[in-house]
Parts: sequence; structure tokens; C-alpha cells
Amino acid sequence: MRILNDPSALAALPAGVVRTLLHKRFAELSEDEPYDPAVNGFFIVVEAGDGIDAVEQQSGCRLLSNRFSDGRFGGANFVPDWECLTFHAGRDGSPGCFEMVFVLCDDGYGVVIVIPLQGGIDPALLALCRAYSSPSPEFAVD
Repeated sequence: MRILNDPSALAALPAGVVRTLLHKRFAELSEDEPYDPAVNGFFIVVEAGDGIDAVEQQSGCRLLSNRFSDGRFGGANFVPDWECLTFHAGRDGSPGCFEMVFVLCDDGYGVVIVIPLQGGIDPALLALCRAYSSPSPEFAVD
């Protein structure tokens, strides 16, 4: 898993939909003032082999269970904690990614978890994303 809290870290990501999306998000957060991870939050890119427990621990966010109830993904009383979960398609049939946004306090501080469609991503995490995501209102970002 990659923790990104500096736009310069994008250079280490492979070209594609994830890097393009995060470049856009860093730019949006920097429109009015310089990006500050202490104010704006940070990004996590899930990689092959990352378990859901590790993603939850790094992000401080619950993915498969509710924060205030006993609801779990797959159960009737599961209500996701994220603000939005969006699918971004890649161009020309290239794999896309999911973008899961958590706003953790009223001042806008948050965590964005990006889950690429690639081999080795936790099947339960991909099932969650497929079940709850909405397609991006934008055209492909790649």
C-alpha cells in the first residue's frame, strides 16, 4: 500500500488511471492554497496483497463494518461510512479504479482510498466496491 501526502510522490506511480486521478485530486485541493496533508488529509493506494485489516489500520476508516452499529458488509443493516465510492474507467479498455472518500471532520480533513482493478487486490474489497460504487460522472481520467 502506498500512502501519499505529497504531490511529488505521484511520480513513483505507474502511468495510468490511478496516477491521473490523484494528480487531479491534488490539483483540486491546491486551487485556493497549497496542499497541506495536516489540513486536507491523505491518499492511500491499495496494492496487490494488501489486506483489508491493514488498509483499515492505515486509514483509520472502517471498510466492511459500520462505525456505530454491528452492521457488516453483506448484512441487511450494513450502511457504509464513506461519503462516496466512485468507479473511474480507464481508457481503451485499460483497468480502472475505485475511489473511496472519507471525510473525517467538519473542516474537510479526509482520507481517499484508491483501489485499482488489478490482480492481487483483496476479493472482498473488490466485491464491496462493485456492490456500492457509482460510475464517475466524468469521462475516463486516464
